Amino acid sequence: MESPRAASADESFLPTRSSLLSRLKNASDAAGWHYFVDNYGRLIFQVCLRSGLTRQEAEDIVQDTVAAVAKQMPRFEYDRSRGSFKGWLARVTRNHIADFLEKKTREANRRVELPPEQADGLAARDEVIAGGSESMDALWESEWREHLLARALRCVQQKLPARSVQIFQMSALDGWSTEKIAAALSLSRPQVYLARHRAARLVKKEIERLRKELE
Repeated sequence: MESPRAASADESFLPTRSSLLSRLKNASDAAGWHYFVDNYGRLIFQVCLRSGLTRQEAEDIVQDTVAAVAKQMPRFEYDRSRGSFKGWLARVTRNHIADFLEKKTREANRRVELPPEQADGLAARDEVIAGGSESMDALWESEWREHLLARALRCVQQKLPARSVQIFQMSALDGWSTEKIAAALSLSRPQVYLARHRAARLVKKEIERLRKELE
């Protein structure tokens, strides 16, 4: 799967969560499903990679998960009191990863002809469901925060000069000090501070908007 495209989807097409879910009930709504995959496909893919799957395996899980969502959408009723849509999608993804690992373990055990009681692969599946050293929920939330930041930056890039966005990235993402940024870009410290502050304010605003629309 490719990395997030710089502006693959029209950033003006930002449906609310409820309207998106309504659109997904129609399997032929290409724009709605494109938006869903653009926002959630990369998230699922990264969680799969961090769960130990290969890129090809991760791509397969993304396809399986999207297919499962499409199958459930006609009957899906969103109830925020029972949890977020993002949380529901996390459970669907976790189950697909767990089922895949169970199947993979069984196939590997059969190849080395282990006794049946050692070849059921349930340990791998249970480990994914229960957690482990780093739970699936923690993986999901970590990747979700990175996804929101990346998407927010894509939106902000359309509103601010490239230099302002660069300063924000150097500061917030790369950890550069004000002095180091100023020296590297031949700017004064106040210029760096103002540009960083303005970009940070807009990024925060975009993240808040995306949370309301996607979670």
